[in-house]
Amino acid sequence: MMPVSFDLPKLSRIDLYLIFAPLFPGIILLGTITETNRSLSAEFIQTASIGYYSKVVCLFAVAYFLGLMTISLAGLFSETISHALGLHVPVPSYVNQPWNQAEWRKLAREFIGHDFVPSELAPLSPLEYATTVATAPLLDPDPEKRQEKLASLNVRRATDEEWSRWYFVLRNYVVSESKLERSEFEWRLFYLLHPCGIAGTVALILVPAARNWFLWVLFLFFLVTGFVFPFLVRYSAAVSLPVRDDIMCAQMLKILRQERRAKQEDVAAERGG
Repeated sequence: MMPVSFDLPKLSRIDLYLIFAPLFPGIILLGTITETNRSLSAEFIQTASIGYYSKVVCLFAVAYFLGLMTISLAGLFSETISHALGLHVPVPSYVNQPWNQAEWRKLAREFIGHDFVPSELAPLSPLEYATTVATAPLLDPDPEKRQEKLASLNVRRATDEEWSRWYFVLRNYVVSESKLERSEFEWRLFYLLHPCGIAGTVALILVPAARNWFLWVLFLFFLVTGFVFPFLVRYSAAVSLPVRDDIMCAQMLKILRQERRAKQEDVAAERGG
């Protein structure tokens, strides 16, 4: 038999979440099933042919399976409802666009490399685009020249979109992995409340003795919030960006200075050698 190694200290918080998360809604549902089928539960516990540890393992396996099913259904329902909600409640465009700041574009161009990013540093404002499109027929009656001017505007709009994509790439790159892992863990931990809300609501419906107004409010809040959670994430991302991302600029500048200092030390070492 091959030895199985399971070293918990070496697992990340995300790994631990993926392992143990199904137990939380699963235990709630298992408790509900046990309470609504007391005779069957008592018969299982009193069965002499199954050992104590085997019973515990069996109960944990059932709870784990119920939890996995609940989490899968919660994800399916929330994505479906959030998609339908997004069709009727449009997510606003980014209120703040830090990638349009001149200092950010200059640092990003030096950080990424001139060969990979657009050469245009000046952003195209929506007012300039709308004004040019509206006045182009009046200022330039030549259809070909007017079309060239509009094509140039579309190129600048595409350039701004490329800069925005680079912004989100860099935001994940310059941030430390521990911070990204912590952020993902916090979001996953919050979303775990959704399947727990589903399991708790089912428990309150099937077990009259457990009904309490506070538990009703708590589990229904988890339930409703979880249904629209993906939509809320997309909506908050559109309105929560800063006007100027000074933190990212400082991180890029710090990395550039470290690389420049390392190159200078290498050159000095080669000359000294």
